[in-house]
Amino acid sequence: MSQVINEKVTYTGHVKWFSVEKGYGFICKDKNVSNNKIRGNFGQSCKDVFVHITSLQKSRIENLKEGQKVKYQLDENNGKVSAVNLEILAD
Repeated sequence: MSQVINEKVTYTGHVKWFSVEKGYGFICKDKNVSNNKIRGNFGQSCKDVFVHITSLQKSRIENLKEGQKVKYQLDENNGKVSAVNLEILAD
């Protein structure tokens, strides 16, 4: 069963890569910032977060481009974590 890990916590990151043909990609999760509702890693090495095309569709996003800034929540399904509730951020 799929479950958002913590609905109050939103993360930021940038798209490492995404392939519509493959139906998935990865977001480079930013590290924590002082705001406890938005977490991210600015200027540090990132942790990859899986993103599936169905998460884009549910968020009404057609595609993700490399380097694009995004905001998202984490979902756990069968022990695997992925990005959900995505929103593209302005540069």
